[in-house]
Amino acid sequence: MVEDDSYLGSLRGVYVLVLRFLKDVAVRVGSLGEVRFNFGYYGYVGSGMGRGASSLFGRIRRHLSNSKLIFWHIDYVTSLDEVKVAAVFFAESGTRLEHAVSKALKAVGAIVVRGFGSSDCDEGCGGHMFFIGNSLEEAFSTIFNAFKKLGIESKVLSFPKEAW
Repeated sequence: MVEDDSYLGSLRGVYVLVLRFLKDVAVRVGSLGEVRFNFGYYGYVGSGMGRGASSLFGRIRRHLSNSKLIFWHIDYVTSLDEVKVAAVFFAESGTRLEHAVSKALKAVGAIVVRGFGSSDCDEGCGGHMFFIGNSLEEAFSTIFNAFKKLGIESKVLSFPKEAW
């Protein structure tokens, strides 16, 4: 266990938030309008390349928080009672990899949610949110395969099933 929080606040890298939608939902997401999500697992790709709140763990901490202002596309989803965070895959990196991971997820069969989380994307990803399976095993396999395709070793923060 790392006791020095300043260490975590300086880590940089890429992450995939594994979200479990407990049922079909439609949610109004800022300028995207209404977005429909089916029951199952989704992966949201992001990066934390700064320090403190903009670091890898700063970004992840924000996604896990129940008290945040709704600002980013993902905030609209993570604030829903029907959506639970099941796990977070992450890899430390000094270079921005969220576009590469998004493209790798598409290459291994993940289904992109058009325009979600990619309003600033200029790399043609199509979106940074993906349907990744109907089971946790399928979701994990999809993400592992995407990271493997890139030759990146990832770590996983998994949460007890009672939490989701």
